[in-house]
Amino acid sequence: MPILTLSCCGALPASDKHDLGQLLTKLSAQHLGKTLEVTVVRFFDNTVFHNGREVSSEGQFSLEIRVTQGTNTKSQISSFQRSAHDEVAKYLHAEDAVNYVTVEEVAAANWGYHGMSQEARAYI
Repeated sequence: MPILTLSCCGALPASDKHDLGQLLTKLSAQHLGKTLEVTVVRFFDNTVFHNGREVSSEGQFSLEIRVTQGTNTKSQISSFQRSAHDEVAKYLHAEDAVNYVTVEEVAAANWGYHGMSQEARAYI
């Protein structure tokens, strides 16, 4: 039940959000074993980035995914980070920019879905 957040420079038309949403849910299933039907992708386009030298108005993105702590191996996380970076950078034509992919592992007691923590859900 991950939540992915993609922040990027420039406006994304609805069709790009659809395509990227499909891509990111597919990658989370393929590399992290997540269920497509409960995976959510949020978009923050027209985001301003400062790369240490200047404000960037194009070709830069940050992708974050929140997952339950301990549900993925380091190898799975690394594989997701590489694939997600490469695919999103290619899609956004951002291969040469400073871009980040972060996997945040949230403790099961602190991660909720439908009003119930993942920890409580494990006892159902």
